[in-house]
Amino acid sequence: MGHSFGTFNTTWIAKYRPNIVHSMCLLDPVCLLLHLPKLAYQFCYKPASWSWDELSTTIRYFWFAVTYLFVFELQPYFLCF
Repeated sequence: MGHSFGTFNTTWIAKYRPNIVHSMCLLDPVCLLLHLPKLAYQFCYKPASWSWDELSTTIRYFWFAVTYLFVFELQPYFLCF
């Protein structure tokens, strides 16, 4: 599993050591399509243009989605005490 900047490591391992990777989960992947000039510029240099209301709403939806993913979808795969 890789998140954000960690997706670079995850995809590198999947590419160069496929024998040790059974499946892969990328959360908020930065590594995909970053080679496109417009996307790279917006990622690195363009100032944010969101209002606080839009940002807080996005953060609430993101945390709801992540919480749902871990609590209801991935929990059976982890040993919980």
